[in-house]
Amino acid sequence: VRGRIETLALDVMRPSVCARLGDLWGATPIDVLIHLQPLRMAGRLGAVTLAVSALTRALRPGLAAARGRVLIVNAVPCAGAGAAERACRLGLDHLGGYLAEEAGGALPVHTLRLMRAAGAGKAAALSVLLEPALFLGFGLAQGGGLRSSSVTVCAACD
Repeated sequence: VRGRIETLALDVMRPSVCARLGDLWGATPIDVLIHLQPLRMAGRLGAVTLAVSALTRALRPGLAAARGRVLIVNAVPCAGAGAAERACRLGLDHLGGYLAEEAGGALPVHTLRLMRAAGAGKAAALSVLLEPALFLGFGLAQGGGLRSSSVTVCAACD
């Protein structure tokens, strides 16, 4: 249907599925790949790290075709977070730089770290997220922006 975005149900937590998707997708252009798995699958952060890496690698030809960008949305660990969660979240913060390096600097990979804010509404959270995304080059057409970065934003988030 024209003008409609079709969704695709896919188990992105399985690297073999990601590789198969990449084989099928090929070099069909992708403007932006946004990874929300660190927020949605907080109990499996080790697997999330592998999945984000696998999906980004698998879709690299499509991202290259569109000069696309990757955004990893992570969370700052809560004060009472255990050692494993803190270590995994720190690893996810650095993953973007490693993925950009692995692609020879041709693929911008950025990380937005969400820090919970008290009192702000969800509408405020959206504007707080959009500004750093524009800063990172998501608003620029064909080039510009940083190759990789990690920015912490303070926003109301669930």
